[in-house]
Amino acid sequence: MLSDSISIGREFSKFMITVATGSIPIYLSLVALLGVRESPSWCLLVPPGIFIAAVVLFVLAHFPRYGNFSLEIAEEIEAARLRAMSGRDALLQAGMAMFLIATALGAVVLIHEAAIESARSPRFEVVTVEVPQNADAKEVERRFLDFKAKLSTTKGIASMEIREIRTDGATLLVAIVRTDRREEKK
Repeated sequence: MLSDSISIGREFSKFMITVATGSIPIYLSLVALLGVRESPSWCLLVPPGIFIAAVVLFVLAHFPRYGNFSLEIAEEIEAARLRAMSGRDALLQAGMAMFLIATALGAVVLIHEAAIESARSPRFEVVTVEVPQNADAKEVERRFLDFKAKLSTTKGIASMEIREIRTDGATLLVAIVRTDRREEKK
């Protein structure tokens, strides 16, 4: 019973060292997947720091405890066991708290950064204008130029590509427009 109660805490701390250490590259991979384009904010670096602090606490909990006690006095054996277990328990609880804080803060930071990145990313739209079937070539060209002029004066357009599609006598002008959301908000 004495060896089992101490070994359970040591095994848990060994397991959590692996989990907390593995959480750092997973978090950094998610940040890289997010594709932070501009200089990363300091908030992105806080969760890995807290994960490292949790790892340190779990390592301290895993270290063996030394103490002097008499094998002939049962009360001293029990007191030494309780001291070893309570010290390890305090370190495990602190490490677990740090791990949970780092996980929650990492999730909040990633969600926040994802929202910022999605607001920065361009958006594509398809805009069409139908030209009547009986329109001649000059009418199609005039509508094409009007369409292009109207789109080019629209704020927030980063680039556009206009195509003319003819089917069974009808003409459709199609523009694929890439808008920059930062410009749209101005």
